[in-house]
Amino acid sequence: MLEFDKTIQINPENPDMWMIKVHHFLSYYIKKNEADDQVHEELWVEIIKCCDKVLSIDKDHLIAWNWKASTTAELKRWEDELECENNVLRLDDRQEFQINTLLAKSFCLYKLGRLCLLYTSDAADEGLGV
Repeated sequence: MLEFDKTIQINPENPDMWMIKVHHFLSYYIKKNEADDQVHEELWVEIIKCCDKVLSIDKDHLIAWNWKASTTAELKRWEDELECENNVLRLDDRQEFQINTLLAKSFCLYKLGRLCLLYTSDAADEGLGV
């Protein structure tokens, strides 16, 4: 990862390098998990940090919001995932992805004990509610 950090130092405002780093963290996580069958939460945290950096550069970076939603879900950070899912809904107008995002959002609300709020959300007003 040191090579990525050196490259990022050259142009820290380049979101592409940060996203490449995210993909390498994920590959590393998969290999580490296969080797020792352990959950390595520290790698999820590093992915979130990279996504946060991308989002500080471009708040409408859909891929960063998707990755952050996935990693916060892995860490069971339901409030954080809910924020990410709301941003994914805002940015991605493809219906098949909105359905998946609404399902993830409803699961977050369920885990938070607030599932009834899904019926009053903006998504429901647009005919996308459950």
